[in-house]
Amino acid sequence: MIPITVTKETYAEPVAACSAVGIFEGEDAKNLPEDIPSGVIDELKGLMQKKQFTGKLKELRSFTLDSFHHALVVVGLGKRQEYTLERMRKAVAKAAIFARSVKAPSLAFNFHLKDVDPFSLTTRAQEATVAALLALYRFDKYKTEGKERARMKKLVLFAQARDRPAIAEGARTAQPIAEAVMNARDMGNTPANILGPADFEEYARKRAKSNRLRFSVLSTRDLKRKGMDLLVAVGKASKEGPRMIKIEYIPSRKTRGMKKIALVGKGVTFDSGGLNIKPTQWMDYMKSDMCGGADVVEVVVAAKRLGLPHHITGIIPLAENVIGGDAMRPGDVVKGYGGKTVEIMNTDAEGRLILADAVAWAEDAKPDLIIDIATLTGSSIGHLGYEGSPVLGTAEKALEVLEQAGLDTHERIWKMPIWKEFEELIKSDIADLRNLSKPTGREAGVITGGLFMKQFIKKTPWIHIDIGNMSWFPEARDYIPKQASGWGVRLLILFLERFK
Repeated sequence: MIPITVTKETYAEPVAACSAVGIFEGEDAKNLPEDIPSGVIDELKGLMQKKQFTGKLKELRSFTLDSFHHALVVVGLGKRQEYTLERMRKAVAKAAIFARSVKAPSLAFNFHLKDVDPFSLTTRAQEATVAALLALYRFDKYKTEGKERARMKKLVLFAQARDRPAIAEGARTAQPIAEAVMNARDMGNTPANILGPADFEEYARKRAKSNRLRFSVLSTRDLKRKGMDLLVAVGKASKEGPRMIKIEYIPSRKTRGMKKIALVGKGVTFDSGGLNIKPTQWMDYMKSDMCGGADVVEVVVAAKRLGLPHHITGIIPLAENVIGGDAMRPGDVVKGYGGKTVEIMNTDAEGRLILADAVAWAEDAKPDLIIDIATLTGSSIGHLGYEGSPVLGTAEKALEVLEQAGLDTHERIWKMPIWKEFEELIKSDIADLRNLSKPTGREAGVITGGLFMKQFIKKTPWIHIDIGNMSWFPEARDYIPKQASGWGVRLLILFLERFK
């Protein structure tokens, strides 16, 4: 992780190879900090008079300060009345990406402005720092040529003396949050021949041990003994047997309002689609079908590092959905944990099968809330594109908190209806349920995928988050890279901070 320093030094001091400052659209350059060199102010005024720089969001101009041999970057913040945490993140990301492009080893900035939105200075500093760290993320572990050699070695946050404690606290909390997102990205980007079910288990075990978290695993034999035959059916064709891992954070002391929350994440380390094999164009990134599970591991670790107030149990069913002589077949009937039977209509609708066993097992511990997060459906892309995740559930109060957390992190959610009629679409003619909606399998895909899990939960309040559209980006966007995004980690962390 890049070291972060909070300093009372100013833009007039060469504390970093690249310094960045924001300016609002349509405002005079004289509103920049007083310690910005006068030559820069004069040049910027000239550019603004000629409308060659206006301060529109993410507009950028760089200046070389010969006396200090470092660059100063001015980034547009857009209109002052439209300034938000997300606009700040985008501006900071723009500055960080520029600094990386010129191979600057350090970046100093102050975008965490006061009196521009309802959030505290600590929150602004945290979010600005997270944005910078996430924008600098690179996954080039397996490159032998063209690997980025010059890495950022230091971030510096400017702060006036009276603001330093608040800004330092924001920088401190930013590190475990950003690290959690980047680790989840790394897992989603790692090829399936390197990160299979056993490798995922070992990674989670090491994360638990290094952070003093409880960890346990149910082997394939354990799953069979307990009757978790849906998970077994999905993973049995792989050389690596399926398993279920549990990683658990218990606060050091019980506090008022502490809840028991189960987070369940889909952990399909590769999804060929099984006998209903996927089209080629959809298969190359199916190494990322475990992103929900990766999110859960990293959220539980971050909860410990941040000292969040709830007892949080992460449960990840792990399997490879591949083709082999022992693969499940369309038309098979399999019994899930708790006794319900399922007719397998499509072997590529495997996520809901393994999650059904997982949420039913999670309920045995009597949590106050169950949240599952999964790359569940391609339908999610059709619903919301790459702008937010569809969710559904029975926990109305928690859904309200989650929705606001989504707005504040810009990991937005959209609540889908769960009308009783939808449940008719997943009733089987020969078993209790079918794992695809009828008659064609395309009806209400996101909703029926989530409702399938609901049938295995007796009474615990529950939320389902479908990240099938948000876990993997076809193109980079601000502080989100191309490919694995780590989407959902920041959303869940903020939700766990706020939920009471």
